[in-house]
Amino acid sequence: MKMVSVVTVTIIQLLTISSAIFGTRGTTISEIDRLITNLTTGYNKNIRPPDNNTETLTVNCTFFLMSIIDYNDISGVLSITGGVMMTWIDPRLTWNPSDFSNIDHVVLKRSLIWTPDLYIINPANDLESIADDTYLARFFHNGLVTLGMGDNIKILCPSDMAYFPFDLQSCPIRTSAWGYFGHEVTLNPHVRTMDLTYFIKNNIWDVDSTSAEEFSLGTEYTGMISFTVNLRRKPLYFTISMMAPIFLLAMLNPFIFLLPVESGERISFGVTIFLSFAVFMTLLSDSLPKSSTPMPTICFFLFAAVTYSGMIVIVMMLILRLYQQDPEEKSPEMAEQTSLHPQLQLFKMP
Repeated sequence: MKMVSVVTVTIIQLLTISSAIFGTRGTTISEIDRLITNLTTGYNKNIRPPDNNTETLTVNCTFFLMSIIDYNDISGVLSITGGVMMTWIDPRLTWNPSDFSNIDHVVLKRSLIWTPDLYIINPANDLESIADDTYLARFFHNGLVTLGMGDNIKILCPSDMAYFPFDLQSCPIRTSAWGYFGHEVTLNPHVRTMDLTYFIKNNIWDVDSTSAEEFSLGTEYTGMISFTVNLRRKPLYFTISMMAPIFLLAMLNPFIFLLPVESGERISFGVTIFLSFAVFMTLLSDSLPKSSTPMPTICFFLFAAVTYSGMIVIVMMLILRLYQQDPEEKSPEMAEQTSLHPQLQLFKMP
């Protein structure tokens, strides 16, 4: 997991640095140093843009989903690798390119300028920013600033197992510019989906769809973004290893009546199927969360199958008891009832 985090940081920083290298090709280090000194002198990174502090700063965000590390549907925790590319306008970071050897953009450490602290507000662990001061910001001569940052992210995502193993899980990643009200800094999705350019496929889950939309937690806490990823389970494994055997066992149950009574195998056959259902019920309970809202449909089917199998075993015990009973022990009333119910003759051997 640590290696994945390093790869994520490397990719995001390479994206940030690459265009800056080409944009400053042909210029001297002294010119770049003079430009950075000119921009940072007197710059207070504790004050947010714009110049008129009563105006709302809009930060456009794009989420890059890189991999699904794990989704624990029992604990409801989704672990992903991803990053956010943010852009905004800072009027204090502007210059005339002709005054600095036509340099139109440069790269600075995030710690040297004002940047928003992006927080995941539905974390599975501690509430903390997904960025640190080692990330690099790229800014242009017109005041446009871009900052890419990413990490291994764990969020709470309660599972909906109603249609297991054909379930679809919707997991929102809710972000906020921590410390600012909605009228001060607002987050805006640059596009209405996640960027899957660098996504690596998962063996268990497919990304069915993604979305990005604004949301709020009240009148003051507005301008937040919810990046949602919808995961669809690949059902082949559970279909072959669990569902198919359960359905086959359910189909075998009625065939118990085809066995001759003299063989003595009816009871053992029925008990074997009943115990097989019990084993699958144990395996299924280990694969599902201990929740009743909603209850997986397959659990209702398995419960019905176990009940049906148990009733068949009880019926077979009664049939064998009647079959092996000495005719002299039968009461006249029982003999009369047997003659009045032709259905019972079906279980009588010739």
